[in-house]
Amino acid sequence: MQLLVLNQHLERVGMVTQFTSLRWRRKYVGAGEFELHAPIKYADLLAPTNILYRKDDLEAAHIVARQYAQDSSGIEEVVATGYMLKDYLSRRCFLAPVTLHGKPEDVIRSVVDMHAISARSDRIIPHLILEPHQGYIGTDIQYQAEMGAGVLVEIGALEMYSGLSGYIGLDPQCQTLIFRIRQGLRRTLDQDVNPRAILTLEGGMITEPIYTQTLSNYGSVAIVEGSDRVLEVEQAQGLDRYEVYCDATSLQKTYFDGDEQIVLTETEYVAALKQRGAEALAERRPVQTLDAKVVANDNLIYKSEYDLGDIVTIKLKRWNVQADVRIAEIEEIYEVGGPTIYLTVGDPAPTLYEKITTRR
Repeated sequence: MQLLVLNQHLERVGMVTQFTSLRWRRKYVGAGEFELHAPIKYADLLAPTNILYRKDDLEAAHIVARQYAQDSSGIEEVVATGYMLKDYLSRRCFLAPVTLHGKPEDVIRSVVDMHAISARSDRIIPHLILEPHQGYIGTDIQYQAEMGAGVLVEIGALEMYSGLSGYIGLDPQCQTLIFRIRQGLRRTLDQDVNPRAILTLEGGMITEPIYTQTLSNYGSVAIVEGSDRVLEVEQAQGLDRYEVYCDATSLQKTYFDGDEQIVLTETEYVAALKQRGAEALAERRPVQTLDAKVVANDNLIYKSEYDLGDIVTIKLKRWNVQADVRIAEIEEIYEVGGPTIYLTVGDPAPTLYEKITTRR
């Protein structure tokens, strides 16, 4: 594998043709990450802000950190780490409250456009454009974000709610960054539209499985406080009731779209409050996760018969587990012994940092 290196102006600066290890971690929600170990001769190329591009992947990555290291035998290497280009959106926040209405795809596109493409000149992310509208089906939502909200965090909440995923692709020939939205395919046992992807231990598809169920971050009822009322989203009682408080006092009935004053009707305002609660619950679903190593075989071909975001069936007979869940993360590891693929299927359990920084 060869890694094309570009600077942040998307100009080619070199190529990495040798490395000892590459960890390329793709994520359906949020921004993926990478870690590259290469000979010390590539140290100048692997400078922070430079970009790594792979012809065989939809996403490219930008370098955040570079480390020099020497092992006990005196061999030197450079270690570069960073994130997929979608992470660029973490550098933007809402400068004012925003209200949007429409399908999730349209709302996500609008959030990116207003903060990184059609923004004022000093906020534009250079070379970034929007892919043409894909027309994904979805229910209209009434969405509001408050001033100071992080753009990448807000997009992540919309992704969790809608099942869509945004990413930034790179066209090195045209020197263009392209924000695209994808939707994983349903490849479960109970359908025959798409080729099925069934992850089984007994069938030799996966090894080293770790299956986890947890309610550590679960919420079943959202208590949403608006500026003039409190309402509940979803219902549950007794020990099945896990309450989550959602502060929506910043949601406005009146706001400005440019010079035009917009006044929400009672129905629209209530819909916005309910949407805030639904998004909060989407971030606090019961977690069931399968982490496993994929066995290379002709019956389950990566990026052909399964890929990031696809909904697949997991069957672990020995543990009496069968579920249809989404491939949330794929970690590709390239080392001397050959490539290895690890899957995280389901919703990864939140880290302590993610719990502390959870949106609203």
